[in-house]
Amino acid sequence: MEKKTNRKCEYETVVNGLNHEKYTEIFDTDRKEKENGFKWCLHCNRAYLIGNFRYNKHDLDETVAMLCPYDDCDGDYWMDGWGWSDIAHSNDYPSIPETGKIYSLYPEK
Repeated sequence: MEKKTNRKCEYETVVNGLNHEKYTEIFDTDRKEKENGFKWCLHCNRAYLIGNFRYNKHDLDETVAMLCPYDDCDGDYWMDGWGWSDIAHSNDYPSIPETGKIYSLYPEK
């Protein structure tokens, strides 16, 4: 098996991509998540709107990785993106998070 090297990475950020082909290719079934409106990233501890994500435009594979929409984060959209309502409820955070603000999973009390 030949190893691929020097794979080109050029990420595209998608905003409001619930109907974007990369989003609907994988699955489109989490109704609770859509009603909530936001996800929270386990890697960077920031919240973002459902459907906002990044992906490598040069990945032609069917299993394109969808990433947290923040450029400085490598969190996976599906695995590391948790429902914001669960995080907010457990920590007395607002129902609508501020863009770019860090919300710790275990804030100091």
